[in-house]
Amino acid sequence: MRITFFGAPVSPGMRPSRFQAYHATPAFRADRVTETLGNVYRAHYPHRPAATGRGVKRSPLHARLDAHGAAWRDVSGWEAADWFAGGENADPAARQPGPLSWGRHHWFETWRDEHLACRASAALIDMSFMAKFKVQVRNGLRINIEMV
Repeated sequence: MRITFFGAPVSPGMRPSRFQAYHATPAFRADRVTETLGNVYRAHYPHRPAATGRGVKRSPLHARLDAHGAAWRDVSGWEAADWFAGGENADPAARQPGPLSWGRHHWFETWRDEHLACRASAALIDMSFMAKFKVQVRNGLRINIEMV
């Protein structure tokens, strides 16, 4: 039996079901392979954000989270909020991960405070990147979410 993924042969250890259609686009592959190979012999710092293939998928909450100061990271092609740098008036530089480091980043205290607030109370977390299904609605279903 011969297994193919978008026409290319697949090794037995590869699971095509893990991939999305955008992974097969020439632009995504060229950019991501160039970036990945360029990082092979660099130090593998935690929190190194991917620079290529960004913005492929955004959840319906993206604009609202962005308005509340979300700092973004790539998770399986989705833009996912990593931490919040403040509201609409937040300094755009505060959303950047900053210099790569083995120590605590400038956003650690913010992330810690978010974590403790979630533990002490409750949180609604956008986990769209975990989904393997697509929801389509006719006649414009409206969802209101109040962010505090």
